[in-house]
Amino acid sequence: VILEINEMKDSSNGNPMIPIKLEFDGGDLGKVTVYDNLVFMESMKWKLDSFLKCVCGDALKAGKKINFEDPTFLDWLRRKSGVATLKIEQVRGKDYSRNSLNRYVYDGSSKGASAAPVEKESEIDDDLIPF
Repeated sequence: VILEINEMKDSSNGNPMIPIKLEFDGGDLGKVTVYDNLVFMESMKWKLDSFLKCVCGDALKAGKKINFEDPTFLDWLRRKSGVATLKIEQVRGKDYSRNSLNRYVYDGSSKGASAAPVEKESEIDDDLIPF
């Protein structure tokens, strides 16, 4: 479930981004909150496309212009949910790790997913986790 999808702001390198807060349902393991940023730059286009297809399915047609600064659109997105895989990553400079988003996945209602390339197979958690 998308708990928060905030207004666009600048990332640390100056690119526009939308911070989002997701709650994942781990079944018997409980719920997990994960933060992600949708950064608007060419090298991250795959992630934005995967997120939109994951949570919107076919509701957004290819080539349709989207205004991420439109409060009505952000409110509509806040009511969406989807499926993703998580990974555990070490927090830089700390002696603990955290859950982070690995990739957004299209569920049965939105087939034809393209996933981000993954550097190391060991970082993939093949269990799909609904959010």
